[in-house]
Amino acid sequence: MPPRGNLMVSLACVWKTDTSVLFGVEEHEGIFVFENVAKNQHYVWKHYLLAWAVGDRVTCRRQRDRSTITTNPKNIASSRYFYELAEFSDLELQYLDNVAKRSRTELGRKVNGNFVDMFTVTTKLRRLVASLPPRDDETRAQTEELLRNAERGLGESWHVLIEHKGTPYLDRLRTGDASFWTDADEAIDFCFFLGAQFTRTARMSKAVRTVELPLGLDLARLWPLESHMWGTEIGAGFMQNRATTQATILTNETSVPFITGDQPIINLQPQADPKSVFYYPITPKIALRLTIAEPGCSVSTETVSQFEAERLNHQMFEWSDDQIYGVDGDYLEAMTNLPKTERFYADC
Repeated sequence: MPPRGNLMVSLACVWKTDTSVLFGVEEHEGIFVFENVAKNQHYVWKHYLLAWAVGDRVTCRRQRDRSTITTNPKNIASSRYFYELAEFSDLELQYLDNVAKRSRTELGRKVNGNFVDMFTVTTKLRRLVASLPPRDDETRAQTEELLRNAERGLGESWHVLIEHKGTPYLDRLRTGDASFWTDADEAIDFCFFLGAQFTRTARMSKAVRTVELPLGLDLARLWPLESHMWGTEIGAGFMQNRATTQATILTNETSVPFITGDQPIINLQPQADPKSVFYYPITPKIALRLTIAEPGCSVSTETVSQFEAERLNHQMFEWSDDQIYGVDGDYLEAMTNLPKTERFYADC
């Protein structure tokens, strides 16, 4: 078993050498040895999904195999080593550096540069280890385990940190309280939490596979790192536009509860410019709507009709990759029997 503690210190111990051997590979807070890395990694937060639980079980409709299950949230919205990082080539490292430098703000460039440094440290350590004199099979095996676990666990651990910061906001939203939106000091962590929840999903991971990059680069390999940078950009966008964004708590007292999906934050007007409307269901009876390009930064409450609840639920289904979640399995099944291209229109 590799020694516990910092990754670089542990590698030095395995190789029976001084940590100065690793000089030149930038070290970042949080780069620790990952033991017992979770294989089943969630791209939708388990704590979030519990709002739709009856007891400790959530009803899930899976579209690909057309089945409905009721299960513990640990068994849904997840995939094996979903956040695993690749060993990046020189061309990929250069591309990631360039993406970080293209951020719209100086702070964004700094934050995204730190992401690149942090999430490519295992690539740099692999290269360094390969340049050192050969060691015995046991040392090589321990080294591979340390680096492999870091590649598999680093992204998951980062999202756990973001979730921790988001917990108090989600708990307040569940009570219908969005007052933090008008306080810049409180809102900033929530904005970056939203950005991370938007980009971390399987739907976003699959969507980028259709994007063609120059020089034969594969965005699917880069996305486990690049998604953090885009999450930061989206979070910064929320914060930058907060002064002209209205936060509305939607309350649903109809017989049609809100559902959610494996893309839990959606843009109701993705083609709108400059006005965008983001929707985030919080519980079967409460949702958050952020309307950008409204005058002033404000918080309001609105009661939805059954028609509006149906429309929002269908848009959640439209944005989903494979799974939608709710409290009524029959309703979820009926929803997935509708075409995803079907639209609901408000009454005149």
